Amino acid sequence: MSPGIRPDVPNLAGGNLKAMRGRNAIVAVATGWAWTTAGFWRATNLRYFFASHGEPLTFGPVELWLAPVFTTLAGAALTGSLVLLLNRDSR
Repeated sequence: MSPGIRPDVPNLAGGNLKAMRGRNAIVAVATGWAWTTAGFWRATNLRYFFASHGEPLTFGPVELWLAPVFTTLAGAALTGSLVLLLNRDSR
């Protein structure tokens, strides 16, 4: 056991593991995908805003393709998580 870590004191990792064991695990996953989708959405909008105002993009025009693709993938994962969340009581 590492010094300074006591098994009788709850810690952040232990709390996370305990929460993930229960029915709240899909809620945590859906929340994470919602946060990720929102971040990608904002990044996509910023790239198109900068491109429309003539600002240079760091990686060039490939950013105008990749940002929407990542946003769509994160949105699909969010949709899947929400479907699982809404159907969890029917199992």
